[in-house]
Amino acid sequence: MGGGLEMALFCDYRVATNHKKTVMSVPEIKLGLFPGAGGTQNLPPLVGVQEAIKMMTMGGNVKPARAIKSGLIDQICEPGILEQVACDAARGLADGSLKPKKKKKSLMNKLLEDNPVGQYVLFDQAKKAITKATDGKYPAAYAVLDCVKEGLKGNKKAGLEYEAKRFVEMAQTNESHGLIGLFDGMT
Repeated sequence: MGGGLEMALFCDYRVATNHKKTVMSVPEIKLGLFPGAGGTQNLPPLVGVQEAIKMMTMGGNVKPARAIKSGLIDQICEPGILEQVACDAARGLADGSLKPKKKKKSLMNKLLEDNPVGQYVLFDQAKKAITKATDGKYPAAYAVLDCVKEGLKGNKKAGLEYEAKRFVEMAQTNESHGLIGLFDGMT
């Protein structure tokens, strides 16, 4: 979850167990933040822009079966053999016998995500959905959109720098301070 998943997003291959408690999530939005350790730049190429925006602005859990279908993970195994499976995958990646499979986009996703007109529609609809769901009171959700847009320009270094800048801004908002205080009070 959160930072752990973000670190895994930097990897070429991800393995998860099928244990009933295994979930993947980027829940930072619930604290008035967003995945600011590379998440806004690394998640969209794996799962698609629409799914990434949904994950980052809602902060819900993703079970392994859905994660493998979306491209978030590459393999599912039993909990007792996770280390062996991960080591085998690492060896396969190193010697070239294992190649990560890139998720194929549907025609609709290609039309929305891979051209400027489609992206305009996608981000416009996402912004409207965020405004409707939050009454405009979660600035971090809008920052997610800005960061993903920056990442789509194709310069990953610039995208990561922009993400870091926006994360610092969101960490200083009253909304974030209030939500973190609420979380601290509940734990």
